Amino acid sequence: MRFCLFLIIFLLSNHPVLAQVTPPENGKSRFYNAETIAITISKKILLKNPDTASFSSIENYIRAAIITEAYQAADNWMIYFQNKMSANASWVQRRSIYKMHLFGTYMRLKDKSKTHIDSLVDHSFEGWDIQWNNEMIKIFQFDTDNDQDILATLYDNFQYSKDSLELMTAYLNWKIDQHFIGCIAERGNMQDRRFYDIDEKIINVSNDKPAKVLIIRLKNQPPLPAVYRQTIYTGPNINKAKVAAMKGYVSVIGHTAGVGFKGYNIIPFETEAADTYLIIDMLSQHPWINGTIGMYGGSYLGTTQWAALKKKHPALRTIVPQVAVRPGIDFPLNAGIWMSYGLRWIQFVCNNSEKSDVSKFLKDSYWDNVYKRWYASKLPFSFLDSIEGKTNSVFQKWVKQTHNPSFWEAMTISRRDMSSLDIPILSITGYYDDDQWGAVSYYRDHVKANPHNNHYLVVGPWDHFGSQSKPQKNLLGYAIDSVAAIDIDALVFDWFDYILKGKNKPAFLKNRVNMQIMGANKWKSAKDLTSLADTTLRYYPFTQKNDQTIELGIHKPKNYSVDIKGVNLDDRSDTAIFNNEDEDLIVRNDPIYLERYSANYINFFTDTFTTSFHIAGAIAGELLVETDLQQPQFNFVVYLQRKDGKYHLLSLTRIFSNHQQAAYTHSPSTRKVHKIDIPHTVITAIQCEPGSRLVFQLGYDKNPYWVIPEDQNNPSGIKHKNIIKGEAKIRLLPGTHFSVPVSKVYFKNTD
Repeated sequence: MRFCLFLIIFLLSNHPVLAQVTPPENGKSRFYNAETIAITISKKILLKNPDTASFSSIENYIRAAIITEAYQAADNWMIYFQNKMSANASWVQRRSIYKMHLFGTYMRLKDKSKTHIDSLVDHSFEGWDIQWNNEMIKIFQFDTDNDQDILATLYDNFQYSKDSLELMTAYLNWKIDQHFIGCIAERGNMQDRRFYDIDEKIINVSNDKPAKVLIIRLKNQPPLPAVYRQTIYTGPNINKAKVAAMKGYVSVIGHTAGVGFKGYNIIPFETEAADTYLIIDMLSQHPWINGTIGMYGGSYLGTTQWAALKKKHPALRTIVPQVAVRPGIDFPLNAGIWMSYGLRWIQFVCNNSEKSDVSKFLKDSYWDNVYKRWYASKLPFSFLDSIEGKTNSVFQKWVKQTHNPSFWEAMTISRRDMSSLDIPILSITGYYDDDQWGAVSYYRDHVKANPHNNHYLVVGPWDHFGSQSKPQKNLLGYAIDSVAAIDIDALVFDWFDYILKGKNKPAFLKNRVNMQIMGANKWKSAKDLTSLADTTLRYYPFTQKNDQTIELGIHKPKNYSVDIKGVNLDDRSDTAIFNNEDEDLIVRNDPIYLERYSANYINFFTDTFTTSFHIAGAIAGELLVETDLQQPQFNFVVYLQRKDGKYHLLSLTRIFSNHQQAAYTHSPSTRKVHKIDIPHTVITAIQCEPGSRLVFQLGYDKNPYWVIPEDQNNPSGIKHKNIIKGEAKIRLLPGTHFSVPVSKVYFKNTD
């Protein structure tokens, strides 16, 4: 699966400021054309009554009625919703209907005086308690630029069968924005002041840069513990802060130095350790705070927590890092290899203009084209920003530090410093989190450095976003077990109650490591990762069926080798086979992942299983590779082929031989044997039933989305000639094996 787009869901839900969208060259506004499509879609929806058992059907009918100005029909179904469905509807569903009702009423009054409009808006807030008030505020968090950009993107890439309802929704949101944007914001701010105390501070941090800190609490509270999120992302973070305040904490949002201030360069990661210390020191003396502080948040916000431990302030009592990035380990390098996405993210977060170009950041097709142009050019990776059209000093600096581990380690707590780290920690990640490697590496290093740690780990069948809030019940084709759909936000604050308020430990945390066994509808807890499984089963290549299919056995063959189709690093005419925009399904009919990223993959199959057992932990192994490549690298993908024939993705690992010399020649005499570990990095857990089997895929990693090692080892500014000419041979030698952590029951009734 492709590396994550950092916090895309966060960005969409928090409505950051977007660039204005220019109309096409023919002078006809995309929004005029989008309106035409939306009205056409709406008229078709109005031809039949909605499914009265489905909220989404009623919601879409009301939306269609408002778009076509059929207000009486919209009112009728709003009344139906209120009488028949409202009691069992979620906050989100009620909020959606109320927003449309408010707009429909507004449109009737649009020719009235401004007093009528103000009265309507004011009435919306009257009588609500604090929870309803917060829901109302969410209705009024309009950002015309954001909704405009979403609408433009949908219009530009419109597919009738796929995007109709999304475009209709985006169009109505944009239309509502046009009418409400001026009269709502002030009242929303007034309501915030009604329930909350808000303190906005600016402090000087590293290099005398300013940093914004938002502090919020419920009114009339004594000094309380604080929970603190340190982020590089802009947007109205106050909504997230209010949630924490309602749970009985002083809520704090800190920003990376310079964010939101004109004229300052934004530098990710590098100063967070020093800056968080200064912010925590200020917070520890704040009159609203009782001197105890916890940190939480995911992705970049997970990294800032580990950075805060580099020089731990006494007031910092716990951290809850979710899907935490580890610079140099999983981003912007993964397994020591640069990902092209690194530039995409750097260009986005380093943009400190008033209108951060989220639209470009989110556009997969744009960046896919950039990556392919660089790949075809055969230029060093350091040219990627120039090819994109905007050089970036942070990118250039980081590329030069590719092979300097001390540079990356300096951004967060070091392995050495973890030996004295004794505060309680709750780490959360998912099997399908693109930053799982980093998140789990923090845990592994802490446990290794300090056996007396107080570190808990929770891992479930979640992606990067689901691991930070509420998991998706259906994740890319996989319907997660019911026990996996936990409220992660609630777990985070139960942990804070335990550590910062002295309440009971969350009942969910049965032991230090807690992993959900996919397919078994249960959790398994153990004292550490190695205790989750009873033993390790080794599989060896045994019989080659054809060029791309190898059978595996549990007995080591005496003399057996496997030839993998050769790779031509100099040939960059293969860009058409790469597709980074398709959805990467977890459960699918064919194990086709590598077909989009590698032209020379090979499949390894085990025998079908005859009994039930579970896998829990990291699927690892070792490759013995004979090749004339100096630094071969591979994608290693593992599926469970279920008894129904479908393939369930378990893990994806990037592996390579850490030999940092470029290849210059191509002849049999230069071939070397590389011993390449498949490291214990990506962890998973799944129930295996009789009739299922494991499928391992191995493919050479040559594509536009990751740097080819021979490219990476030549960062000079000239077009280089150190790539091997012609097809390089790859052979797997005896001793190659895959290791699977399993429960003992596997061996019952097995020869």
